[in-house]
Amino acid sequence: MLDKGRLTAWGTWLGAAALTVVPLVHVDGINRFVLLPQAAVLQVLAICGLLVWLRYDRQSFPAHPVASAALLFWLVVVLSALLSDRPTLSLLPLAVESGYLILFLFLLAYLVPASFETIARAAAVCAVIVSIVGISQAAGAFTFIPSSAQPSSTLGHRNLAAAYVISILPYVAVEAVRSKSWRDRLIGWGGVGLCVAFVIATRSRAAWIGGLTGASIVALAYFRGKMGPVRWSHGAGILVASLVVAVSLRVDVRPSSSGEAMWHEKTDLLEAARSVADEGGDKGRLQLWERTLEMIQNQPIIGVGLGQWRVAYPAVAKGHMIDSRAAPIRPHNDLLSIWAESGTVAAALILLVLFRGFRAGWAALPGHPVALAALCSVAAAVVTGGFGFSREFPATWLPVWVGLAILSIHGSQPQVRSYRYLPGALTFGVLFGILCFLFVLRGIRFDEHHLLAREAIVREDWSTVLNEADKALALGTFSEELFLLRGRANEAIGRFDVSLGDYETGLKWAPYEIGLWTGLGNRLRARGDAAGALDAFRTAEQIDPFDGRIHNNLGTLHAASGRLDSATIWLTKAIGSKSSTVDVYGNLSAVYRRTGDIDKALETARIGHAKDSTHVGVLNALGSASLASKDVEAALTAFRRALAIDSTVVEARFNLARVHEMMGSIDSAQSAYRKVLEHSRNSNDPRLRYVRRRIEAISP
Repeated sequence: MLDKGRLTAWGTWLGAAALTVVPLVHVDGINRFVLLPQAAVLQVLAICGLLVWLRYDRQSFPAHPVASAALLFWLVVVLSALLSDRPTLSLLPLAVESGYLILFLFLLAYLVPASFETIARAAAVCAVIVSIVGISQAAGAFTFIPSSAQPSSTLGHRNLAAAYVISILPYVAVEAVRSKSWRDRLIGWGGVGLCVAFVIATRSRAAWIGGLTGASIVALAYFRGKMGPVRWSHGAGILVASLVVAVSLRVDVRPSSSGEAMWHEKTDLLEAARSVADEGGDKGRLQLWERTLEMIQNQPIIGVGLGQWRVAYPAVAKGHMIDSRAAPIRPHNDLLSIWAESGTVAAALILLVLFRGFRAGWAALPGHPVALAALCSVAAAVVTGGFGFSREFPATWLPVWVGLAILSIHGSQPQVRSYRYLPGALTFGVLFGILCFLFVLRGIRFDEHHLLAREAIVREDWSTVLNEADKALALGTFSEELFLLRGRANEAIGRFDVSLGDYETGLKWAPYEIGLWTGLGNRLRARGDAAGALDAFRTAEQIDPFDGRIHNNLGTLHAASGRLDSATIWLTKAIGSKSSTVDVYGNLSAVYRRTGDIDKALETARIGHAKDSTHVGVLNALGSASLASKDVEAALTAFRRALAIDSTVVEARFNLARVHEMMGSIDSAQSAYRKVLEHSRNSNDPRLRYVRRRIEAISP
């Protein structure tokens, strides 16, 4: 039975909850500590909407151009997920997209203009709370809230926090303007000041541009006569807002205590503003966008699959990874993300949704300040997402869908039509929403074990890595990184065949993951399969021609097969790479020593030692080069220092034994040779036969 009042009340509550509850929720102790909790709450809100729809109105569906475009967009997104190579990886973003659509359709069907003020007021209060917490974090407080880049308030990253607050700021301003008492005006404008101050403190230039876009819409509406008469009685309130901003700007933005540190050019406010035009000020975005357009050109119709940009990007990047040690996981542009993952039709449809919503809202502006706020909110969120990843996180993208619902209803109250199959569709939606919710909960459990495995591998606690990785993967393959972690752990404890299987399985999920190809190549080389190792390293090098770690592996592989000239070329190339590790100096020094160029061997080892005086491999190379140059004392010192750092290093122990034997210290030589046998983990090591012969030869 239709109960319009109850449906409107539920719509108001769900709209307010979408803009207030979702931004505040987070769970510490998991890997995606903001995304997954937000996705879970989004599913709950969507399920509530569907159940209310089923209970009170089983026949009505909003007949509005925006609704049809949004539904078509969702269908294309679903199709892109189903047709992708790895549909499992699309499940989480598909659950989020489905939650967006359900909430939007429910709000579009049952909200009325009287509901908008309640939603706007609730959102304004939440944005002020988020801003107060964020400004406090900038001053060093609230450090217990998990964050990957401070100040982030409760949203996990400063850019996400800024994206949320700048999209809600128009509603805060509306509340200030609509206030009738002096006290409420001052409080309202104080809230505006706090929100502006927090967005400034985040140094999120994308949010600044989004805010300027919203302000430009207000100016355009004013000059086009789309606003009512402007009352200048709010001057005192605006002064209060300005004072709040001025005071807040005096708070030093402290370095992050956790996660990503503030870019050094952003610590100063004016420098952060100027950095937009500086070389490198785009932080690699232009390069990401260029490569993403290549990805779109390769698969323009259906895309690479929802949520799978990060898997496909390395294939087109050809080493342009922005960060020399990690592949990017998103293009930092929401429209390009939709276009690349779901194809040209999806990109056109989301633009159509935005266009229809904006057109409806612009027509409704005169006399409707909440409509103007919604228009500014959607514009700020979309523009901010043009430089970031707002769509991925419910808290920063729900303002777009709620704002579109407000604009569409203000433009023309949607007509509702009866559809015979609607009850079945709603029932299916409830079941699908429950499955999505359970899937997200499973993802939270997965992330808990994933985070523990990550922490354990840093401590080299291999048993914990394996235990937590197994528990995580038993819940599903939410991330291929677990195969890499498990492979390294199995390798460390000597389960070489198992680690090889881990790398091979991981590559089925992420065929362009450099770490997995490198691990596979190293395991094949250890098994004596030099040809297989060479193929693995060459594949990795084709994916990323600039990765010095791959060049290092190719160099040592060529050196092991006696191709010293090729080894020298690869290792020299590795030294010129930003991603190379210090051990490449030790490897190149060894190659120079084998070619007879002792001076270069010494020079290279000394450069490596200057970079890291505690690196055991470099110390061993320095000792070997010193021994080749007849400087026995220097060699002895280098080998002893290496063993003082790690007494289990077989190479340094073997070389130390040789030095003792050369110096006539027979007892020390015998002891060192025996420890080589004790610590050697490779029974096929050809040095072991030599060691046994030497022990027999020098025994009394």
